[in-house]
Amino acid sequence: MTYLILKLLRMLLPKFVYKTSQRELLCCAFQDEKYLYLVMEFMPGGDLVTLTSNYDIPEEWAQFYTAEVVLALDAIHSLGFIHRDIKPDNMLLDRNGHLKLADFGTCTKMDSTGLVSCDAAVGTPDYISPEVLMSQGGTGYYGRECDWWSVGVFIYELLVGVTPFHSESLVGTYGKIMDHKNSLTFPDDIEMSKDAKDLICAFLSSSELRHVHSKRDAAAGKLHRGAEEVGQSAAQEGSV
Repeated sequence: MTYLILKLLRMLLPKFVYKTSQRELLCCAFQDEKYLYLVMEFMPGGDLVTLTSNYDIPEEWAQFYTAEVVLALDAIHSLGFIHRDIKPDNMLLDRNGHLKLADFGTCTKMDSTGLVSCDAAVGTPDYISPEVLMSQGGTGYYGRECDWWSVGVFIYELLVGVTPFHSESLVGTYGKIMDHKNSLTFPDDIEMSKDAKDLICAFLSSSELRHVHSKRDAAAGKLHRGAEEVGQSAAQEGSV
């Protein structure tokens, strides 16, 4: 029976759910006559949505959480997977305030060329990249760059309070995403450094440019200062 449970767990969860930064995330598993129960690590800090609803996020905080997201994505990408649903709802905080990604339901494995094939727009509308939208109704191919696009949306949302391409309708949102070169603007009443704007623009660029920025994955996160320090701190505390 134990063998069957372990086999089922391997089918249900990608291997990076079991272990990240040498720390177990799956605490234990057990079953009754009807269900299989997975006991995951408790994350008392809640998610980033709760944090942003209670606080105005300064750039120092945004820098910290962005660095941790980048480090987490680097771990996922290095295992050959793309998350495809990066957003504050899927970012949980542990007891030390460090961030961990959650919800791997849309995650998929890359092929030998680093791409995935999909004919549907997978993800959450406000955070979907142009190349993912273009895959609808066909046999579109895209790579890990779609995750970096979502990181750009995430940073913008942390600092501005809303996503950059939100519209009253789904069609309107998708239209703004596809026309991101013209639709991406920064509010005049929000104070934001040039470094922050440059980083957002780097992530919310064409897939080709994002590929250049993320060619070495973690190097993309080092576009903003402090990523290495955050990585060292997170590694010492067993987080990310």
